[in-house]
Amino acid sequence: MTITINDRRREPAAGPATAGVRDMGSDSDHVLVKATRPFVGDEGFKDERSEPFKVHRRRLAELKANGLAEEHVEEPAAKSAPPPENKMAPAPANKAK
Repeated sequence: MTITINDRRREPAAGPATAGVRDMGSDSDHVLVKATRPFVGDEGFKDERSEPFKVHRRRLAELKANGLAEEHVEEPAAKSAPPPENKMAPAPANKAK
């Protein structure tokens, strides 16, 4: 944003009004939430059987304070068995005498 004053252009100074303001659309400010009790909100009807849904951290704080939802922590996928070790005997070293 530029401001024109007397045909001079200058950038606005960063002051207290803009200092520390975060982009509300940032994906890092959103978390997955799982409903713990039925409720109707901006997200629509949610209950214990609903799929986890994404909300802003501030909304999560509101839902937690009212006992309606908890942050959803994805469980790590089951670890697959490690590949079998090669149990073959090593090739004999040729020892010439």
